[in-house]
Amino acid sequence: GNRKINIIHTKLRHNCILNNDLFRRNIIGSPLCSCGQVENSYHFFFSRPLYKQARNHLFNELLNIDQINIIDTQFLLWGNEALPESLNKIIFAHVHNYIRDSSRFN
Repeated sequence: GNRKINIIHTKLRHNCILNNDLFRRNIIGSPLCSCGQVENSYHFFFSRPLYKQARNHLFNELLNIDQINIIDTQFLLWGNEALPESLNKIIFAHVHNYIRDSSRFN
């Protein structure tokens, strides 16, 4: 996939790109998103109002896959080792589309 998005996905996995991550490392002065909530991975994927359309598209795509019934941050960032590699690649492609469509890292 896209190298920039691959790097962003990795940074999300390792808690080193969102405001709360940077705040905990004394790099920025506030953990808050521009919407006023703490910006962490959960917020990025599940509650940021600005990303509602992209999030709905992501969840619709993932819930159309028969073997997926629980979507959480761990799943979105790391996939599921019980699923075949080919299915995890599809999951990551959808997550990468979400990262792109959110425009958070432009």
